[in-house]
Amino acid sequence: METQSVSQKPTLYRGLPLSLLLSSALVLAACSDNGPPGSAMDPTGQGGSGTGNGNLTSELSADEMDAEPEIGTEAPQIAAPVTERSREAGEDGYVEMDWDELLPPNFSFEPWLDELNLEDYNIAELDDNDPEAQRLYADLKELLADVPSSMELDGVKGRLPGFAVPIEFDGNKVYSFLLVPYFGACIHTPPPPANQMVYVEYEQGFELPSLYEPVIIEGAFDVATHVADGLGTAGYSMMADKVTLY
Repeated sequence: METQSVSQKPTLYRGLPLSLLLSSALVLAACSDNGPPGSAMDPTGQGGSGTGNGNLTSELSADEMDAEPEIGTEAPQIAAPVTERSREAGEDGYVEMDWDELLPPNFSFEPWLDELNLEDYNIAELDDNDPEAQRLYADLKELLADVPSSMELDGVKGRLPGFAVPIEFDGNKVYSFLLVPYFGACIHTPPPPANQMVYVEYEQGFELPSLYEPVIIEGAFDVATHVADGLGTAGYSMMADKVTLY
């Protein structure tokens, strides 16, 4: 397989409207409802999935772990291949995919944004610990969990790059995780929309040296909602055939 490279130039996450990104950036709490993440490789602060699998270590420094983006900061994003819905699978049977393809045809976030009147939250005066910021965070999280997935992808065998948010792990070996389109999702900002997250199980596990390391998943997409406690709701699931570093 041809080696792909990670874009060095940060780009705005194309699938999410700028207004929602800006409001999300104002709520810089971790995806768990209370306190900062336990470690750079333990986003929930619970030592894995709460099943006693232990804490992962990482190469992130304390400054990197504590760093929070300024309002309007552009998130680094993988330079995924631009493809079309009508494209065919490669010789190995997998379709090269990008994150826009996980959105339903003609999908728009505007109807969901219309349900959230940002003027009700006095955004200009909010800080992380403000109860209003926590209310906005909770409302955003609920709204983003409710967006539809693309039924066209059910059963499609695809290959998709992204960043892993570990759920079940042992040391540096990860067995289940959320795949998200940009680094830091579910750690310093509200989670992405459900149709921009994939819950992945990989029975044999893979070594993840750092949350900064993007990965590639290969397998059949299942349009099935999975709720990861404290992290968010994924609109897709996958029992991965293979997970590799990007």
